[in-house]
Amino acid sequence: MRESSAGTTTPEQEREYRLRRAALPQRHLAAVDETGSDPEEARKDAEQTATLLWKNDKLHGSHRGSSPGGTSDWKISNLHDYVRQEAGADWLLSRGQPR
Repeated sequence: MRESSAGTTTPEQEREYRLRRAALPQRHLAAVDETGSDPEEARKDAEQTATLLWKNDKLHGSHRGSSPGGTSDWKISNLHDYVRQEAGADWLLSRGQPR
């Protein structure tokens, strides 16, 4: 997967794409035993897509969760938590609820 633009036209669309692209592999990784998927491949995909979302958010200062991507809270080792935070905040905001 290339790190540059995902072919979207605005930073908001880019972020939406990156968030959705990161959330799906996290779910896949959580269900790897049930699906019979290769756990190493699932882990790599989840890690790569989470990293791309995190880098995008750090670059553009975009986040919806309580802890921005640029804080010291986030490291490569816990980016799955960043994806969960952002996906949860996105879900709440899309329903008109505060984060």
